[in-house]
Amino acid sequence: MYKFHHSIHYNENVDFHKNKKNIFIGWGTKEGPLTEIFKCNDYYEKEIKKNNIYLPWAELGKRPLVYWKNKEPNDQLRINQLCRPHTTLRASFFISCEDIIPKVLDSEFIKWFAQYKKNWLTQHNIVKWDEIDECSAALLAIANHKEDITNLKFYKILI
Repeated sequence: MYKFHHSIHYNENVDFHKNKKNIFIGWGTKEGPLTEIFKCNDYYEKEIKKNNIYLPWAELGKRPLVYWKNKEPNDQLRINQLCRPHTTLRASFFISCEDIIPKVLDSEFIKWFAQYKKNWLTQHNIVKWDEIDECSAALLAIANHKEDITNLKFYKILI
């Protein structure tokens, strides 16, 4: 059942970066002991570089922009519960298949989020939320090659 679940996620259109493919790698059911609470957003890069390895967002919930795009309820309590900054360091990573510079957030989203942002930042003990927090990731390793790995697929990790 877990392999089936994993295959669904593998083939989903990942919301992390639309119109882009990353190579995701994780330890699956073996990752549990390697999970830590950690303020990952503090380490997000200003841009993502092709072939480098990054930490994927791994929360049970949504980023504020996704919450807004999904037309979820305009309720501070619900926003505080469902919208999450990246605070879970998991034993997984992705290899970026292209360079990405986070784009300025939609002005309508900024206007909508302004009414909830201060309370939400306080709730999650963070100081800011911008396009880098929405669209970037924490750098884990820098690649020493420039080959195109776009069509490659992660198969398994042997330990």
